[in-house]
Amino acid sequence: MILTLYFIIAAATAAVVVYQYFLWQSQYWKRRGIPGPSTRLFYGNMKELNNFDDPMPMKIHQWTKKFGNVYGYKEGVRNVLVTSDLNMINEVFVKQFDSFYARRKIRPIVEDSAMRLVDLMEKRHAGGESFNVARFFSEYTLDAICRLVLGQKESNLFNNPRIDVVQALFLQNLDRPLFHLATGIPPVGRAIRNLASKFNVQTNEHMNMISKEIATTVNQKVEERSRSGPPSAPADFIDLFLDNAAEFDYQNRGEFSTLDSVTKALTVDEVIAQAVVFLLAGYDTTSNALSYTAWMLSRNPEIMKRCQEEVDEVCTDSSISYEDCQNMRYLDAVCRETLRFFPLAARAVARTCMKDTTVGDYDIEQGTIVLADTFAVHFSKELWGEDADEFRPERWLESDKRVAAINFLTFGAGPRLCIGMRLATMEEKIVLAHLLRRFDVVADENVSELKLVGSLTTTPEAVPVKIRPRV
Repeated sequence: MILTLYFIIAAATAAVVVYQYFLWQSQYWKRRGIPGPSTRLFYGNMKELNNFDDPMPMKIHQWTKKFGNVYGYKEGVRNVLVTSDLNMINEVFVKQFDSFYARRKIRPIVEDSAMRLVDLMEKRHAGGESFNVARFFSEYTLDAICRLVLGQKESNLFNNPRIDVVQALFLQNLDRPLFHLATGIPPVGRAIRNLASKFNVQTNEHMNMISKEIATTVNQKVEERSRSGPPSAPADFIDLFLDNAAEFDYQNRGEFSTLDSVTKALTVDEVIAQAVVFLLAGYDTTSNALSYTAWMLSRNPEIMKRCQEEVDEVCTDSSISYEDCQNMRYLDAVCRETLRFFPLAARAVARTCMKDTTVGDYDIEQGTIVLADTFAVHFSKELWGEDADEFRPERWLESDKRVAAINFLTFGAGPRLCIGMRLATMEEKIVLAHLLRRFDVVADENVSELKLVGSLTTTPEAVPVKIRPRV
């Protein structure tokens, strides 16, 4: 009886201690005098942030309007400081990079996929009926990236078994109790991952399939290099990664560490990880960028006509060269203006504080995540002028109003800019140029706005447009 009583007292005491700990954690920003949304015990604000039909960047922007340009929220026990203050963003992403980190052979392959895609659009939809152009661009970007990263030999448009895998990965709904629990109580999350690893249980089947395929490709190339040395010319991005791994040790299987990631050489496992990142980032963000751009062109026919005039003037051969891509400045401005309106991976424009520091008036502790509210920055009238809400590509060409790099956060900022930025830009321009030299992109008059969804990225549910042959 006494033992039972002791057990009850101990359990009750433990419960009170745990409750008080999470209560104390939930009041972190309140104790520091920083405003923000109210939080739940254990989960923090994860429930609101993982609403599939109200993507995280939109919720962040709603909170910015309510709480101001610096506020805090909780991802379980993790502390996230959100800012749209440009000086603070510049300090975190550029000046204090040492405190905040923890992130011509190619062109013919990309162009071949682009030309095949436009041919398919013509074959299936040149009659002028509305269709979801987002599906076509998803096929295109995956086709190009598989040929560049996985060594896929030929175009595989609309016949690629990986499309369902990557779409399921990016469109998964993270608003799940187990996910919230793992975030809210990190030891539980680590225990789940350890148990899954011990018993070989797949916690994310889609990611596992992608990682295994890339690991097989990388290991085959490593073995070939061990026997015959590196190829005379790199065939894909894995070759480039291996070529640029200083003093590469083929037996080095060490895990990646953020503590020395700025200077250390790559290991085999890190090459695999980089290839996975390249595949996933190169697929989703570029296809979304193209979908948004097609939507904006269909809604702004005068802008589309100016793009066509530039394509006709610059691209005089049947093939579009790298130099042509560089010279299509107005099309580049259209792509950038679209990404100002629809910043792709706004959830990823964040840095983890690796050591206690001070930014402006704020003392930031190690482990705190600083997240830039990209939408607030991109639509700031102070930064972009009174026409910030207007889609106006010309702003990127006005010499007296050059856009400061830190004002445009679609690809991040500072030394950790998006790894695939240049490839994505080239992919966009090549396929858009081939499309616009043959077709007008016309709005579907039955649809007035896009429905945006997503957890990992902000994705249009569908992008209905029409194409008509140019006269």
